[in-house]
Amino acid sequence: MINKLTTHLNIAQVQSTTTHTLKKSGTPEVTPPTSSQQQSTQDSDYTIRLSTSQENAVREAALEKMLSRPIILGFGRSYTQPQVTLSGLGTGEFNKSYRFGELTEEAEIDDFLAQVDRLPPEQRHKFQHLKPTQELLELTKKLSDEDLAKFADVIVATHSFDPKTGTFNNISEDLITQFNSMSEEVLSSTINTMSNLFEQGQKHDFSPYPPPVGILDEEGREDPLLARYDKDHSILAQSFGMQKTANVHRYATLLLDNKLSDGQLLELNGHIAEGDFQTNVGIVDMAKSIKPYQQDSFFSMLSETDKSNQQNVFALISKQLDWREHKHYLQADTGEYAVNHDSLTSDRERQSLYANMLKAYDEVGLSWMNEAIEYTFDAPAKSQSAIWQALMTDLEEKPDDFIHSDSIERWVTNNLDTIVHGFIEQQIKDVRKFNQEQEFPHHLSGLSYVNIEKQQGSQQASATN
Repeated sequence: MINKLTTHLNIAQVQSTTTHTLKKSGTPEVTPPTSSQQQSTQDSDYTIRLSTSQENAVREAALEKMLSRPIILGFGRSYTQPQVTLSGLGTGEFNKSYRFGELTEEAEIDDFLAQVDRLPPEQRHKFQHLKPTQELLELTKKLSDEDLAKFADVIVATHSFDPKTGTFNNISEDLITQFNSMSEEVLSSTINTMSNLFEQGQKHDFSPYPPPVGILDEEGREDPLLARYDKDHSILAQSFGMQKTANVHRYATLLLDNKLSDGQLLELNGHIAEGDFQTNVGIVDMAKSIKPYQQDSFFSMLSETDKSNQQNVFALISKQLDWREHKHYLQADTGEYAVNHDSLTSDRERQSLYANMLKAYDEVGLSWMNEAIEYTFDAPAKSQSAIWQALMTDLEEKPDDFIHSDSIERWVTNNLDTIVHGFIEQQIKDVRKFNQEQEFPHHLSGLSYVNIEKQQGSQQASATN
């Protein structure tokens, strides 16, 4: 590939004495290229630059500055062509230098372009967003054609939006380094697991749950009297396909945290292959969030969990990270609605929830947990941490209350409404406080929480005081 360019450049060097003339002032004047020369340049696979060493230095400094800036979409440029710089054209010190990302050797660039040619067109386009480096070249040589194509799909799906900085975090280069440290078996398993998570995210239905009757305007859009967004809630985090790739990013973060041994990672990948999208959201986040001393209990619970049950423990966990589960409707006595958008459950809150769940697994087993989940699965996502905290506190302080076959059902009857009511009261308090901060507050008398069916296509809704 570069040999083709080199031949063209040698011709250009020979022709340089005829294409450069001197004005009387001694300033070089370049004769415009002929049509055949223009065609040759246009047909080239490479970009040719004629510049002085000073211009090169300025250009390199500007390039490095541009690449160091945070870019909103994570991958802000495409590396489609090597840059070839000619210096000393028409003199005895004619020189050609190459640059493609961080690669500067002709043979390395040829080798890298050969790896790119292995990719199908769609994956090749994605791959071009990665900076060519020695590590990326090394990794591509380890991957089969099939795994290389999967790698191109998933690596550009590992960026995530950070609402605190307003930019996207790009962890692709760190991930490439991590991949290169893996054995052949672990690398192939990991690439295929990420590909599976990527495909599940692309196919999952993230459509909003049907809203309560009466909130839609004539054009079918929600028209609430008031809409509040939690300070940590970010609309952009739900845009740009971020929901579809969020679990890929969580898994990538797990890899970079490097908490798991090769054997544990292979075991985790095997369980992920058995789970659906929601189950895998819970599996990946718990694996990412727990402490090393909790891993034995986690893997034991993971092995015992029936992943075909859509209300398994990990499917319950996934609600903590589903934006739809954190959107709440409240209705005033006048019939008008307010909408409260919570942020996702925080890392600390989820870690507390997971600790209680693993403690329950160790002390009373998964069957006992599954019975509790059956009765509490539909409770608001952000009330789950309080539910499991209260459940484990009572189990420790009142063990005799849990020795009967209907103990869980009785506990739920006596405690669940109180816990959920506390959650609802907080929702109402948040909306009222937000309303009072408005320049023209609305009249929101008798706010009540509206329970909506969390199933696609359902139009049923009921109010709970």
